Amino acid sequence: MKAIYNKEEFECGLYKGKIILYTKSQREGFEQFLNKFRKIVERKDCERVYRQENRFLYKGKSFRYRDESDGKILLIDNSKNNGFELRLDYDEYGKWVNISDGEKIIWTEEF
Repeated sequence: MKAIYNKEEFECGLYKGKIILYTKSQREGFEQFLNKFRKIVERKDCERVYRQENRFLYKGKSFRYRDESDGKILLIDNSKNNGFELRLDYDEYGKWVNISDGEKIIWTEEF
């Protein structure tokens, strides 16, 4: 996730309705937390809080994707529905499709 705070973009997380901003370098108002620095702010103090993900539109549905090779793209889903038979992980299935059969998009969710 990302947040725009004081006109600057930060990696962030949500915790109990608050936004936790993260940075790798010390800044005013940030405290050290593990190997980063963080600052907890109210949602209203951020101009924007959002998440973006590269997706692929295929047969009217949006899927995550992992790899591309020889004009094909590996789509990822959490079930075998939609013909996803290739087991990638415990709860991930994949399916290779032609890139020309769909469209790459950037999916955005606002918080």
